[in-house]
Amino acid sequence: MYPSPKSLLMKLIQKAPFLPTFEFTVRDHSLHVKRSTRTASHSVEVPFADINPLAAEHQNRGLGWYVIGAALIALGFGLLGLSYAVVAGDDSMGLWFGAFLAEITGLVCLAEAKKETFSHIVFNSISTGRALFHFHETLPTPVHVREFVEILKEKIEAETDELGYRDHWRD
Repeated sequence: MYPSPKSLLMKLIQKAPFLPTFEFTVRDHSLHVKRSTRTASHSVEVPFADINPLAAEHQNRGLGWYVIGAALIALGFGLLGLSYAVVAGDDSMGLWFGAFLAEITGLVCLAEAKKETFSHIVFNSISTGRALFHFHETLPTPVHVREFVEILKEKIEAETDELGYRDHWRD
């Protein structure tokens, strides 16, 4: 049973390097979700009646990594400055090596902080309350994701109004 071309209303594809690709397709009465990796793919249909229309937003900032990275870079510059001081004497090569290690480790921490900084929009199940799927807010752009989420919310609310399930999931 293949959907008609009219039932494919909107599609959102979220790709990121080293992460699976997610393809979300809004259909007449369900959301088609396809997860693809280099070796396998899996797809599932989620009926709109099973989705809570109230989306939750989750933001994570890699603040700890930023602090550690900045401290290590400051330590590296301090060791570099100390290696040029007169008191360093013969230990200047060790201070140079320590500064190099601190700078490289600090840059790795800053890269990890950038990776750990993200924002998601999460849709939960009406029956269990668990997360069904989430959207990376910045993939492909925040504007595209927000528009897709608004269309998805409208379809979910229209489906719950049609089936008469509106606000009965809280009982």
